[in-house]
Amino acid sequence: MTERRTLVLTAVCALGLLTASPAYARDHEPASAVPRIVLRELDNLRPVSRVEDLPEPIRDGTFDRATADWRLAEPGAAWNATDVVIDSRLPFRRLIVAACRPTVCVIHYEKGGIAHIYLLVAFVRQTSHWAPRWCATGSRPIRDIAEIRSIIRSRSNPRRLFESRSCGLYAAIGPDPKILGAAGSR
Repeated sequence: MTERRTLVLTAVCALGLLTASPAYARDHEPASAVPRIVLRELDNLRPVSRVEDLPEPIRDGTFDRATADWRLAEPGAAWNATDVVIDSRLPFRRLIVAACRPTVCVIHYEKGGIAHIYLLVAFVRQTSHWAPRWCATGSRPIRDIAEIRSIIRSRSNPRRLFESRSCGLYAAIGPDPKILGAAGSR
């Protein structure tokens, strides 16, 4: 029994040393860390001003973790900003600003529903599909691609306007008000 405890303790210590090593940290980013590919491509991103100019899987909601009703309104266009559906043909998300490259696309949009939130999502193309790899939520809209670059580079906004988080289903696209109903959005 003592040998088993010693073996387990040795394994736990070795795992602790491994995960604390610079090599492990270099290859295993925390969920809230901006992926290196996004940081590398940040200055090369080109502004996208229309939803139709986004990569097709992002525009159509066929990326990893998309909901059945992933639709984005054009910047400034009509959309359902609250949980009270004004027009069922209108989306619950509206594009504010976006910038893309063939392998990286960063979009900033607002999400309606019970809570009105602003999301910043970095999508990365992984072989044959796009996936949300970094997300942040905020309390106000981002003005332009220069501000997006600043927020992503700093990885956290000093005034706490945008918070990095894991790109889980909610963080990446927000819950659909039709799914949540009156249960709340957080």
